[in-house]
Amino acid sequence: MVRGGSFHVVLNVLETVGRRPAQLQDNQEAVPTGLMEVFSQNDFIEEVLNASTRWGKEKHFYITELIKNIGLPFVEPLLDRLTGEEDRAIRQFYLDLLVEMGGIVKKPVIERLTDERWYVVRNLLIILRDLNDPSVVSSIHGILDHPHPKVRYELLHVLIKFNDPVADKILLDEIDSSDMNRQLKAIMLAGMSRSSEVSQKLAGLLTLKGFDKNGFGIKRASVQALADIGDSSVLPILQGVLKSRSWFSRQKSNLLKIEIVESLGKYPQAEVSHMLQAIARSGSHVLADRAATIIRQFEVNTG
Repeated sequence: MVRGGSFHVVLNVLETVGRRPAQLQDNQEAVPTGLMEVFSQNDFIEEVLNASTRWGKEKHFYITELIKNIGLPFVEPLLDRLTGEEDRAIRQFYLDLLVEMGGIVKKPVIERLTDERWYVVRNLLIILRDLNDPSVVSSIHGILDHPHPKVRYELLHVLIKFNDPVADKILLDEIDSSDMNRQLKAIMLAGMSRSSEVSQKLAGLLTLKGFDKNGFGIKRASVQALADIGDSSVLPILQGVLKSRSWFSRQKSNLLKIEIVESLGKYPQAEVSHMLQAIARSGSHVLADRAATIIRQFEVNTG
């Protein structure tokens, strides 16, 4: 049946034979042991996983539900497949499926974090992050000094998501990096932080002179991250940037000012209303129009 793509039939067998806890008698199993042994055999597991690549997306829903119903026997084979799969779409399918399987994958995933291949560790961290289980954080502290930048990025993402105390320190160090790529990636994650120290660090980047290609990208990303944080203590700094003049990079300076005004809609309305009103009355038509639009949006949302 699996080889022929009839996953829904196998799934129906599981759902028919299986019993939900509320329906079980004291002497009944959720899925009979004999049936589970059949579904746990390597040949069956390999056939299902092979079929998932052969049949494509049209069968993915049934394959996913079937694997989730069977559960643990599929975890290690899926992790093995994920490690060696070269097709990005199939790799993403395995990642999503492992996350959907929930807590049963946590221990096997953590046990593989010592793998020497950076791309394997990165994918494992993505799974741990998407499980939405803060308890995984203690398990990744042992690889904080991983040499590969893409692994460090995912590590930082997990730490920030679950509010680990060490996250902000690493984030601040990365923002100070002389490597522009590392710095930019850290800034892109900084919007998840709620640290006032991180906010002030980002705001400080906006006051630096220069609008070369990298400098403008850093400043633009900082504006977006600050808006995601929504810390109103940086508003005076933003206001200072809006009032500043740049004679040699006027176009980029004006673009940054537009970014700043548009970002004000993410801050608490009470904190930015006066600032927006002042911009709307200013002589700059572009900034005034953007500010007026945000004011109208606030009025609609509160009306």
